[in-house]
Amino acid sequence: MKLSHSASKWITAACVLVGLGTAMFLQQRIASRNADWRIESLLGGGTGVACVKEPVKVTAFRLDPARFAGEGEPAIGAAPILAEFPVDAATARELSAILGDPASYDWERPGGAAAEDGRSSRADADFGLRFHKDASRVDIAVCSGPAILVVHRLGSNVLWANFTPSKERLLALRDRVLSGTGTSR
Repeated sequence: MKLSHSASKWITAACVLVGLGTAMFLQQRIASRNADWRIESLLGGGTGVACVKEPVKVTAFRLDPARFAGEGEPAIGAAPILAEFPVDAATARELSAILGDPASYDWERPGGAAAEDGRSSRADADFGLRFHKDASRVDIAVCSGPAILVVHRLGSNVLWANFTPSKERLLALRDRVLSGTGTSR
């Protein structure tokens, strides 16, 4: 069967579009497979990873580690927010790179499910981060002393991890952000 010249062009164009769509789909599947499962688990799944690695907005918070937040009081996890600080795009990229890198964590030290009682972790959080992307957000409570961070997603604790390998870099960024002008709560 011989096709007309215009029908042949349409078939060729359709094949090219199907090929491009398939290539884009496979590229996304390969990229998601390359994400470290520990990071995906820590950040609450693929949406959490996307929130932290490609945020639209990042906000930092000074937290009150001495008490639990009251009902309706702004908090990261159970720690009340004392002040809010904007995070510039360059610092947000640095934070995303640290928090999304498996080498930033000591996976051999205790970690895993966050405390059942609603506390941020076994230690008290003094610094918080909120990553926004589309309608999703990831809150991270940082306990500077013992180098523990706790991820909160969809209003509940997800996991906590020891960030000793990246403690110096993460706390330097904390100091840079919190030295700016914040809004008291």
